[in-house]
Amino acid sequence: MLLALFNVFGGLGLSAQLAGDGVNHTQTRAGANCYAGVRLSLGGTEYAYSAAGSPTGFNLGSWLLSGDAADFWARCTLNSGTLDGANSGVGSWLQLNTTRSWAIVRTTNGNDTADFDIDIATDSGGANIIASANYTPSATREAL
Repeated sequence: MLLALFNVFGGLGLSAQLAGDGVNHTQTRAGANCYAGVRLSLGGTEYAYSAAGSPTGFNLGSWLLSGDAADFWARCTLNSGTLDGANSGVGSWLQLNTTRSWAIVRTTNGNDTADFDIDIATDSGGANIIASANYTPSATREAL
């Protein structure tokens, strides 16, 4: 009974947040692959990819407010577009006991976009979601 009461109020003092869409999710690069996306680090920091592909290109702040990263699970739900094959996974709850990334990469001239939601929960089944955000990264590769 006590555990159930803790879960109603965020689960044993665990808290998290997500920056969501905004600055640094639209990237443009000339003559080389262009990346855009988001990364949740094991250390508790949320990052946006740089156009050159650095997954720690832009620090968006802390996603982890209290607790240990391994106390949380994340799920990415793809609404439209295609994510790069090196992503952490879509549709499943993944423990944040390691860094997780979701990104797009444009390898030829033109533009790719995606729309996805990330949810963070304090349980492996997602019954106690404590943070959610939408992301719409855009990667444009231009000619030199």
